[in-house]
This record gives sequence, structure tokens and C-alpha cells, in this order.
Amino acid sequence: MKLTFLRVVVCPRCGCDLKMVGASLENENVRDGKLSCRCGSEFPIRNFIPRLVASDEYVNNFSFQWNRHRRTQLDSDDRKESEETFLLSTGLTQEQLKGKLVLDVGCGMGRYSDVASRYGAEVVGIDLSYAIEAAQENLGMRANVHLAQADLFHLPFRRNSFDCIFSMGVLHHTPDCRRAVLDLIPFLKEGGTLAVWVYPKYKLHTLCKYSPERFLAPASEIPYVLQAPFPASPRWLPILSSVAVWVDRLNNFWNSLLRVVARQLPVKALYALCHVAIPLYHVLKLRPFTPLRLIFKISMHKDPQWRVLDTFDNLSARYQSRHTYDEVKGWFREGGLKEIVILANQIAVRGQR
Repeated sequence: MKLTFLRVVVCPRCGCDLKMVGASLENENVRDGKLSCRCGSEFPIRNFIPRLVASDEYVNNFSFQWNRHRRTQLDSDDRKESEETFLLSTGLTQEQLKGKLVLDVGCGMGRYSDVASRYGAEVVGIDLSYAIEAAQENLGMRANVHLAQADLFHLPFRRNSFDCIFSMGVLHHTPDCRRAVLDLIPFLKEGGTLAVWVYPKYKLHTLCKYSPERFLAPASEIPYVLQAPFPASPRWLPILSSVAVWVDRLNNFWNSLLRVVARQLPVKALYALCHVAIPLYHVLKLRPFTPLRLIFKISMHKDPQWRVLDTFDNLSARYQSRHTYDEVKGWFREGGLKEIVILANQIAVRGQR
């Protein structure tokens, strides 16, 4: 933890300032120590990370997966997929983020905090899970990155603090997605931006309504996150559009059923089974078998390890809600946000306080 983090963080229980006690410094970073509040609360700092929660509660699967795949989704010199997804899901550019104080809610191993920090923002990344350990390894020594293990429903920050808050693929994994969105808004500065990306309730229907061309485009020509679940010929699109909602409902029911079964397995056993995604991908890529993607709920990412990771992510999460653009826009309006826009990646919405 950097000492400058003290200007942002407060006690998540009472909102008072925290004091550093017994700090052990390493390269001007606090490796170990504790944060103390006048209300009597104390929070340890272990391995450079302030621990503002007692445990990883309902997200132990994410603790497991992100420490197994701590670098799988990080960008590199020859791959910029996380940056591409960030732009499609937030619409926020380097010019908009440079020099801004930004909060990444549910940072995981840090793939989007990495993007924002490379854009020149001062980034605060929080996660309830022990994925924060992987984020610390990946990003913790950057001068413009602060990391903490914290609960988004009890944020340890001063209100009206952040120029921008974003949460990518996280809020639908909480017990109450609406409350999660509304609880973030008070921590924005006036004029600050909130951007969230959550799972779509009706993926096929939304694609047919907003982006039917994605069914026709070759996968090599569009980003992975924008690809349709399967290709379709032009003559089938009108029929698909008419039945899309029913296909989505059946698909969601089947996915929920698989998740109920999968979550009965030990985490390591489920993770091992998810490796079937590596060979099965090559079968489901063949056009005669593409409709079977609705039954075999595996990731169709071209990277084998990414396929395992995404398949496990879907099947192992305790909570997984699905939403529509109208629903999320309604929450933004309820929270008093304005200039609300929908973005290309389902379901991504941005607004301004």
C-alpha cells in the first residue's frame, strides 16, 4: 500500500479517517501493518494490500480462478483484447482518463485497471476476492495504482471522490445488481462518469434488435466480445428475430440448470471438467454444429486457457443475474445520472452525475 492511499480511504464502518500503525516499508510501499480507526476498528495490511473485509465471502470461486489465471487476460505487446473490451464497454478514451482519479470496482487480477493506468489515470482497484493478490503481483508496484480488498456494498472511500467509476462484468455476480449500481453513485464527483457492463438477459434478442449484422460478419473481423453466439445466413435472420426471446429464455434456463449442477462439485473438480472446452471448441466451430453452442455452455474464445477460464467463470459463480439496457438505464436515472448512453458491448451503459 502506498502512503498516498490514506488521502482516499476511510473506515468502511463509520466513515472516519484511518491512521497507519506499525508500518513495515519496502521500496516506499507499506508491506505490512494495520489501519486503525477511532471507532475501534482495525484493518490489517498484508502483502502490500489493505484488507478491509474479513474474508472473500461468496466469491471464493473468483479467488481460485484469478490466482490460477493471473495473467491470462492481461494485454501484451501483440494482444490488446482487454483494452479493446474496455473501450467497447465504457467508451472512455486515454484523453478522458489521463490525470483522473478512477475506481475499478471488482478489479479481479487487474486487466482493466491495467488499461486505465496505462491511460494515465490514478487507479484505485478493489475486489472482495483474493484475486486482489494477483492484481497486486501484476500492477501493485505501479506509482499510479492503489489496490485494496474491499466490499462494494461498504466502500471505504469518501463520497464525491472519484472522477470516474467503472465496473466490468462484476455487478451481476453480487446479491443485488441494482443496489450495487445505486451504491456506487454517491462516490462520484459532480460531473463524474459511471460505466458498467453486466450480462444480457436476452442476448440474441438484443443482437437482433441493435446489431443484426454481427450474425453475418466473419469472427475474424469483429472483436470477440461483440461476436454473435453462432453465425446465421441472411435468409434465417427474420426467423431468428421472431423467436429470439424464446431462444434466450430457454438458453438462460438451461444455463441456470447447468450452474446448479456444476456448483455442487468441488471447485477444483469443476475446474478440471472445464478443460473439455479446449477440444470441444474445435467441434463447435464447424458450421453444422454451431447451434449446439446453446447446449454446450463453453467459451468460444480462440485462446485455450481463456476458454477454460471463461467456462469456469460462468458455471462457478454463486450469483449471476442478467439484465436489459432499459433496466440498467432505469437504475442510472433512479440514481440521478444524466447523459445516459448505451454502448456496443451488451449490456454496457454509461452516465454522468
